[in-house]
Amino acid sequence: MAKTRKPRTGSKRGRTRARQFEVIPLGAITPAEERLALKFDTLVTSATVKDRQIKAMQPEIIGAKVRGGSAKTGKQLVDFRPVSVFTWPDALYVPRDQQASSRPKPPDSRLYSHDWTGGNGVATASRDTGGLFAYAAAATTDPSKSADAAVGITYSPASSLSYVTYEPDVYCSIGYRMFVDFWPQLTSGQVRLGTSLIMAAWLRSPVLSGSYELVRWNEVVVFDSLAQDAGSNVFPNIRHTLQRNFINSALATTFLVEGGRTYVFGVVARAWVRHNVTSSTGKPIPQDATKFRLYAEMVCSVPFMAATVKQVLIP
Repeated sequence: MAKTRKPRTGSKRGRTRARQFEVIPLGAITPAEERLALKFDTLVTSATVKDRQIKAMQPEIIGAKVRGGSAKTGKQLVDFRPVSVFTWPDALYVPRDQQASSRPKPPDSRLYSHDWTGGNGVATASRDTGGLFAYAAAATTDPSKSADAAVGITYSPASSLSYVTYEPDVYCSIGYRMFVDFWPQLTSGQVRLGTSLIMAAWLRSPVLSGSYELVRWNEVVVFDSLAQDAGSNVFPNIRHTLQRNFINSALATTFLVEGGRTYVFGVVARAWVRHNVTSSTGKPIPQDATKFRLYAEMVCSVPFMAATVKQVLIP
């Protein structure tokens, strides 16, 4: 009668290796983000806040979002050393602080080349870390605000005429507050706020140095409160937050490009607020931070971008 053979104690065959998988967190927000969000909300809902105070906090807030809080040390994202004779992918672009830590080292032409801000709100952008921050807040006396923060890459087509697909990976944290309460004074009008990501291509002017002409863009809504009636809705005086991530081809946008020209492909984080709140008789209402708070802010991490030739029309 055959006997079952038992593995020897201590032998490799008798051991079972415990497989451990890193747990996916319940929420994408980090403790540092949550702590700073409350600190930021306290600042921007005070009656004496100034733009310079908001801008001073932005690098810290971006640092809490980019690669788990490492905005300065360039945490390694890419390591292809186990792959023999591997060279950097021609279509892959990364933040500038990745050049020192990634293996193989990405060439200068595959690093983020541009960062910029715009609008009448407050914004910060970094081509070094891929961090973006946009903040817009309205007052009863200032009904419309928006802020843009953007990073981009430089692209020079190899073919005479081709379609190129631009795909950034973007991880977003959104915060907003919508509060109107002038009781017993009656009000009328609407309030609305939102955030979006805009993928766009700009053509570098061959005549004006440093000038870029907008060629095409594609806007994707991240959050929209839709119009809310200020006279009848009950607005809780609390900060709201949400997370949205756009990876792989979620933001893919195709551009038609010509050889012999230089383009910038970029992603813009935009926050905006607007309202037309007045008294019930149509008169302006003086600003009071304890009765009217309307702001939207978005912090984003952009760890990768890809620019891939989709179709060559003329070689």
